Amino acid sequence: MANSLIRTTQFTRGSHCVNCRTDTQHCINDCRGFCGVVDVRKQRSAVIPASVPLLGHTINIEIVPAEKWEFGEETAGLWHPSAHQIYIHGGLDESLRYHTFFHELLHACLDLMSHKLARNEPFVDQLAGLLHQALVGAKYSAARRRKAKK
Repeated sequence: MANSLIRTTQFTRGSHCVNCRTDTQHCINDCRGFCGVVDVRKQRSAVIPASVPLLGHTINIEIVPAEKWEFGEETAGLWHPSAHQIYIHGGLDESLRYHTFFHELLHACLDLMSHKLARNEPFVDQLAGLLHQALVGAKYSAARRRKAKK
């Protein structure tokens, strides 16, 4: 596990989608969601946890207010391996904030596994986008939840 910070830079204001290379304001339509930016305004609200357990570690997640963000305007979030900490820019809109959470969580998972793809930004970003899409867009059945509780 490396101790360097892993930065996320793909999804800041005025940036471009990693896959379709269009402005992030338009890639929801141009990629039809495959680019990893999901319009959560059309879906249920996304909640980012304060911490998550991974391989016996507690990964703390901090949403840093925009005025206190010290990691540069081009950085949306980062994973700090030695501190087991994820930082997310609080000035991002909800969809980008949630996508950034998944992106940094995947960096954390892969880093804790000492996986060779831990620093592969296109891979991490695309997989984060797919998870974001699947979980935010998931449809749940009340009947299925009742059966699961029995």
